Amino acid sequence: MEHGQAMNNLTTKIVATAAFFLVALFLLIAGSFALHQNLWVDESTQLSGLSLSFVDIYRWLGALIDNPFPVPSDRMPVLSYWLGAAWAVVFGLDVLAMRWFSIVLVASSLCLLTFFLLRRGQPVVLFSSLLFLCLSPNLTIIAVEIRAYALFFLLSVVAILLYIDIIWSREKGQNIDRHILVLIVVLALAINTHFFGLVLCGSLLLTYLLTTLFDKRFEFKAQYFWLASVLLSLAILFIVLPVMASFTSQAGGKSSQSIVGPAVKLIYRLVSHQSMQSVSWFPFAALAIFYLTIVFSLIKKISLIKVSLIIILASGFTVVFIANIFLSNFDALAPHYNIWMLAVIALLFGFSVADLLPTQQWVVCCLLALLLGFGQYTLAVSGEKYAHNRFDQIQARVEQYEGSDNLAIIYNKPMAKTWFASLYSFSPSIGQFIVTPEGYVNLRTDTVESQQVIEQQYNIIISAYGENIYSDVLAASQASFSLADNSVAYTQLVLPKVQWQVVDAMGYMAQESAEIVVYKKTP
Repeated sequence: MEHGQAMNNLTTKIVATAAFFLVALFLLIAGSFALHQNLWVDESTQLSGLSLSFVDIYRWLGALIDNPFPVPSDRMPVLSYWLGAAWAVVFGLDVLAMRWFSIVLVASSLCLLTFFLLRRGQPVVLFSSLLFLCLSPNLTIIAVEIRAYALFFLLSVVAILLYIDIIWSREKGQNIDRHILVLIVVLALAINTHFFGLVLCGSLLLTYLLTTLFDKRFEFKAQYFWLASVLLSLAILFIVLPVMASFTSQAGGKSSQSIVGPAVKLIYRLVSHQSMQSVSWFPFAALAIFYLTIVFSLIKKISLIKVSLIIILASGFTVVFIANIFLSNFDALAPHYNIWMLAVIALLFGFSVADLLPTQQWVVCCLLALLLGFGQYTLAVSGEKYAHNRFDQIQARVEQYEGSDNLAIIYNKPMAKTWFASLYSFSPSIGQFIVTPEGYVNLRTDTVESQQVIEQQYNIIISAYGENIYSDVLAASQASFSLADNSVAYTQLVLPKVQWQVVDAMGYMAQESAEIVVYKKTP
C-alpha cells in the first residue's frame, strides 16, 4: 500500500516537472513565432478599436457610432477588447505587446489544465493532453493573434474542466450546485468574448440535459434552469447590438462554397497544420494516430467523461455544419472560430490515452510528439512562411524610404490582408492605392487616379502584388525568391525606364504572398 502510494507520488512529481517544461517550451515557440507573424486586416481592426475608451469600444462594436478608422469596423462581443485595452494601458498598444497578451492567456489555460488534473490525480491525462496542446501548431497560431481567440480558448478550457469536475463530483455523490453556478458564469463570459461561445454553451447544456435523462445521479433542478436562464439571458442581451450590427455589415464571404470541404478542413485542423507538410505524410500520420487512439480507447473502455466530451464535440460540430450550409456569406466551420473544440478534443485524447496500456501510451505520445513537434519547429525557425502576409517587407521598404519626398504604395486588390495593415500603420502622407480596371483607387479617399497623376505626384513608388498560396505550394517554397521578369509586380505598374529605375525587387512567401518592386524617380 505504502509502496503504491510512493509510486503514485513519484509519477505525479515527474509529470508535474514534465508539464512545467512543456509549458515553457510552448512559451518559447509562441514567442518565436510572434516575431514572424505579421499584422493583417483583422488585427489592424482590433488594434484600432483598442485605442477607444471603454464606453466607446462597446458603442463602436454595436455600430452606435461611425467607424472613425481607415480599417474595417468589428462586430464582436466586447470582453476581449476591454481586457486588451486594460493590458495596453500597462504595456502599451504595441503589436508585440498585444501578441504577448494573447500568449499569456493561452499559457494561463495550460497552467490551469495542469493544476486541475494534478490535484485530481490524473497524471496520464494531464501529460498526454498537455503534450498535444503544447506541441499543436494550431494553438501556437491562435496564441499570437491579436484577436479574441486566446481569451475564448482560456474560457473554453475552464468551462470543460468545470464540466468534467461536475461529472466526477456526481459520481462520488457530492453536491454540484457551486460547480453549476461557476460554469454558467464562465459560459456567460465566453458568450461575451466570441459569438461561438453560444455554440460552446449550447453544447455543454445539451450534454448535461441528455446525461440527466440517462443517468439518475444527475439532476435537472429548477434552480439550475432559472439560474442559467437569468445569467445567460443577460449575457446574450449584452451582445444583441454587436450581433445585429454583424448582420447589417458586409460579410467577407467564404473561401469555399463546398459543403463537405470546410468540415473536413476543421477535422484536419484540430490536429494537423500546414507547417507539417514539408514531409507530406506527417499531417496524415498525426491525424491517424490521434483519432485512432480515441476510437481504440472507446472500443476498449467506455466512460461517462469520454462519452460526454464526444457529445459536446458532436453537437457543436452539427450546429456549425448546419449553419455553414445556410449562411452563404459566413464560414461557420472556420477553425479559428471553433477553437473551443481544441480544448475538448485535447482532453478527450488525454482520457483516451489514459485507458491504454503503459507501452501503448508511450508509443502514441512519442509518435505524436515527433509529428506535431516538427510543425512547431517549423513555426519557430521559419514561421514567416506561415504568417498571414509579408507586411513586414512592405514596412521595411517604407521605413527605408520614408525620408524621401512623396512615397506611394500600389497594391493589387486581393492583398487586403496587407493593405489594411498599411492603412493602420502608415502616415496619411504616404499614398496607398489598389489596382482596378478603372485605374488606381486611393485607399483613403476612394477616388480613382490615373497612372500619369501618380507618376507626377510621387518620387518613390512601391508596387506590391500578392495572392493566396495553397498549403502544398507553401511547404515546397523558399521564404524569399528573386522575381521573374514577367512578375505581376512589374506589369501592374509599367513606368517609363527613362524616368524611373528599379532599386529593389524581391518576392516573399506567406499565406498571402508579396512580390515587391521599388521604383525611384531619376533626378
